[in-house]
Amino acid sequence: MVKLRKISTGCIATLAILSIESLVPQKIVNTTHSYLEYPLPSTLAFASSNLDRGSEPPMTGTQTSNDSRGDCPVSNARPLIRLSPLESSETVQTTPTVWFYIPYAAEDIEAGTFVLQNAEGYDLAFSKFSLPSGTPGLVGFEIPYELTPQDSYQWYFSLYCDEDAPPLYVHGWMRAIEPSAQLNRDLAAAGPIQNAVYQENRLWFDSIDQTLSRYLEGSDSPSLSTAWGQFLAADAINLDKYFQDLPLGSLSIEKIVFDNMIE
Repeated sequence: MVKLRKISTGCIATLAILSIESLVPQKIVNTTHSYLEYPLPSTLAFASSNLDRGSEPPMTGTQTSNDSRGDCPVSNARPLIRLSPLESSETVQTTPTVWFYIPYAAEDIEAGTFVLQNAEGYDLAFSKFSLPSGTPGLVGFEIPYELTPQDSYQWYFSLYCDEDAPPLYVHGWMRAIEPSAQLNRDLAAAGPIQNAVYQENRLWFDSIDQTLSRYLEGSDSPSLSTAWGQFLAADAINLDKYFQDLPLGSLSIEKIVFDNMIE
């Protein structure tokens, strides 16, 4: 089942925004992880002493929720998965979409949160949401913040089966870049299906977003199913083991836009 949902939390009430009394949006001050409700492992968080010394942050995230804490039931087949490389990846989109496999039904999750931070760990965007009704399946979340080319960003996507307990989460990095003249020529020459060009340039966020967005628009071209398989099997992604029995046409797919709750 394929669903197209583009939802702005500012004007459409069908996507419930849950109570955030303990998470009041505010301008960001010098506080790292101010919107993350639970401390994260030290391997993922920055120690202030390291930042003071000017050390470079690690550009490796977590690709699945296998190692995260959480009060959610164990999913035997698949964990929460982000469809992007373990290492930082580049994007030519100023508001890219990050795609996830969600293994839970909407009624199993009390809340979800998305936090975007700069490389130093300061919050730039925050959204709190409930899952769309089509899950389990693939869900794309458009980042509610315009990225600056050449800057690096990290983000945390968390699911709470119990809002009073630590979440399941995945963590990733991205870097915004300006497309080169050669890349623009290659994309123009490729026509409407540009997945191969994005993959050749290791623009993984853009590759998977184009594949799934075109599928949502109603294209059921065999080339899209091929692109889906090639993306999963790519050396930087290596997620094909989770989807061997799930062809693209069997998955619920939804794409959602959230408002940034940080003023």
